[in-house]
Amino acid sequence: DAADVVTMSSDELAAALVSHAAWETAGLAAVLGVLAEFDRRRVWAEWECWSAQQWLSWKCGLGRVAASERLRVAHRLPVLPCVRAGFESGTLSWSKVREITRVAEPDDEATWAEIAANATARPKPRCSKRWS
Repeated sequence: DAADVVTMSSDELAAALVSHAAWETAGLAAVLGVLAEFDRRRVWAEWECWSAQQWLSWKCGLGRVAASERLRVAHRLPVLPCVRAGFESGTLSWSKVREITRVAEPDDEATWAEIAANATARPKPRCSKRWS
């Protein structure tokens, strides 16, 4: 409720933002789990679409690039269980997960997840290019 926000202290506002961001992240992780299976089964073809990206654009309002990124990450998460767990729990943000899934492999993903959990999302592109 908007009236409740106005009466919140600064600490309460900050806590609410962190809580909602974690909830949103966990929700997106669940969506990507469904998306991977949706694509694996080629459900989008039942709707006469050419790809999952086209279906996501049509039914979910995503742009082509955003749909492609979600699909790419959805397909990488099953082989990166530490990253997936951090994403599902809300401790690894979408921005962090997008970057990690570009460079992490099953044998080093725990290290990437640990680095990401302790950093902001911004430096990771530089780190991933430098140390991959």
